Amino acid sequence: MKLTLDEQEEEIRDEVRAFLAGNALRPEDLPRNLDERVAVLREWQKDVYDAGLVGIAWPEEYGGRGGTASQQLVANLEMARAGAPELIGVIGLEVVGPSIVRMARQSRNVHT
Repeated sequence: MKLTLDEQEEEIRDEVRAFLAGNALRPEDLPRNLDERVAVLREWQKDVYDAGLVGIAWPEEYGGRGGTASQQLVANLEMARAGAPELIGVIGLEVVGPSIVRMARQSRNVHT
């Protein structure tokens, strides 16, 4: 059982912490109006993506960093630890997108 972070995971952790130190979005800052809230959360997700912290485990050709699932987990845990709002596209980012990528890769391998 692995109980400590490796060097790359520590780097991701530190990267997330540095990003959040300068870009914190506190839940109490979110508008109550749903349309306004979604607009703010979309902008937040764009900022997180622009910082390279969305899709860490996604392949680079699909907009990710080509990192590992454990690196993505470290980033997610740091965001949660800091109380950052969850990304609005989290189901697509964590479940749907990776499933589509996996199926596309399998399909490509079958046909080559």
